[in-house]
Amino acid sequence: MSEKLILVLASSSPRRSELLKANGLDFIVRPVQIDEDSLNNIFDSRSPFESAREVVRRTAIAKAELSLRNENEVVLAADTLVVSEDGKLLGQPRDRNESRKMIEMLSGKVHFVHTGLAMFFHEIKLSEVASASVEFKKLSSEDISEYVDTGEGDDKAGAYAYQGFGRKLIKSVKGDSQTVIGLPIRIVMKMLNEIEDKMKPC
Repeated sequence: MSEKLILVLASSSPRRSELLKANGLDFIVRPVQIDEDSLNNIFDSRSPFESAREVVRRTAIAKAELSLRNENEVVLAADTLVVSEDGKLLGQPRDRNESRKMIEMLSGKVHFVHTGLAMFFHEIKLSEVASASVEFKKLSSEDISEYVDTGEGDDKAGAYAYQGFGRKLIKSVKGDSQTVIGLPIRIVMKMLNEIEDKMKPC
């Protein structure tokens, strides 16, 4: 990315920061808070798959808009939702009891993870959604309790972390594992390249 530009990550997620650092990107963190529940309730008339994709896209856009401040900043925002096999949208659990219910719901089944990305620079506003499917192993009550008690899933969509102990819960993943973690870098790089191309003089 051009030295004149500053990449701003509009997220407090350590996992997203780690992915950017691992790919050699310099950035600053500027998390924003929005009312995600209001966005989650907009799309009840759509299928769960379509609803989740639109919710994460619009949430990422809303975060990017709130975080954009200076002319030399490229703002990157993201949002992730899990959709259970029977169509329930699972965000971050409110407490450990809800964490347990989410893991029980996912046990032995396939669910879907959708991550929306938005990147803003001046009048350039890019957004995209990546999706992956994840199959959980059949978990015992003890397996679930042991994982929930780690607290690892307290702030994760679907109440688990793919990159942590949560990987032991997973049987298989179809799609980009970084989508499950919450920031598919291939899309981030594509967006950055698109912005740099549009900045070049004609």
